Amino acid sequence: MKKSRLSLFKSTSMLISMLGIFMIVTTLGVAVYIGICIVSDSITSNIEHGSQSDKLSSLKSNYTTLTNMFNDKKERSYNSNGVSLDTNYVNAASAINVAKSALDNVNSAIYSNKPNSEIDKEMKTAEEKLQIAYDFVNKL
Repeated sequence: MKKSRLSLFKSTSMLISMLGIFMIVTTLGVAVYIGICIVSDSITSNIEHGSQSDKLSSLKSNYTTLTNMFNDKKERSYNSNGVSLDTNYVNAASAINVAKSALDNVNSAIYSNKPNSEIDKEMKTAEEKLQIAYDFVNKL
């Protein structure tokens, strides 16, 4: 009888040890899986934001070209006596400021890791605002 209790104790102890080891291995496996998913999502997000950053750089280049065009036409606006050119100047200056604000919004969205759909929406808005500003500058 004593030997049977000892055998039962040994087998129970072994079973509990095996379950403990199994639970530790399973917990480590889940933690590694979650870590790999987080790293993978981060890499994917950085790649997607990279292409959006490239597009933002292109829009900023267009903005710089636009402001240079505007500055070249400034003198003509100051020397003009016509009311329509003065109004066009004010409209162009306002549109350029709105375009700059839209570009800043895109930049902020990218660097605060907003969802890609929101960044794309901001990017489209910035493109539209730049086009409007180009139209006003071309009227000068």
